[in-house]
Amino acid sequence: MVELQRGPKTFEELKQFLKEQENILMTELMSQVLFEKRSEYSSRLSEMELLLDTVTAQLEKQDQPAVRFLTDAGRILSSYETRLVSLCSCAVPSGREMVTLGPETANPYLVLWQNHKVIRQGNVKQNLPDTSKRFLTNSSVLGSPGFMSGRHYWEVEVVKGDGWAVGVALESVPRKDFPSLIRSGKIWALQLDQDGQ
Repeated sequence: MVELQRGPKTFEELKQFLKEQENILMTELMSQVLFEKRSEYSSRLSEMELLLDTVTAQLEKQDQPAVRFLTDAGRILSSYETRLVSLCSCAVPSGREMVTLGPETANPYLVLWQNHKVIRQGNVKQNLPDTSKRFLTNSSVLGSPGFMSGRHYWEVEVVKGDGWAVGVALESVPRKDFPSLIRSGKIWALQLDQDGQ
């Protein structure tokens, strides 16, 4: 009878030990992955800064009337667009599904590129239908696929110096009123304001 009582206790201890080992290994694996991604992103950021310096230098050389300058600036930017977009897009490990940003939810000032994988803040409001799904008072967009439970992570690359926020939201998050969004309790997000806070 003593053996029967010790059996489940030993099994529970073994189960607990294996769970602790799994947590340790997952932490080490994530640290290694994050270190590798950090190195990759640092390299891409340096390359992007060089490319942007080149574009800026070319634009600064332009000493022409406004219409001609804008035409030439558009040509210069177009010639570098593919490279800039490839540097800006998020790298996703193989076997992972990339989040697709929902154009039907995007604030009209947000511009989606690269098959709805890359987003930037525009200067002009786009003429988009005001549907019940669309965010109107803050620069937000929802991604898919959605989920109900489980562990999830995203790799997000942001441009240095700009404000940004990334997080998760319930499907029922308010879309039309900014203060209600913040107080709704339906979002969890990390944010960097444009002032660095």
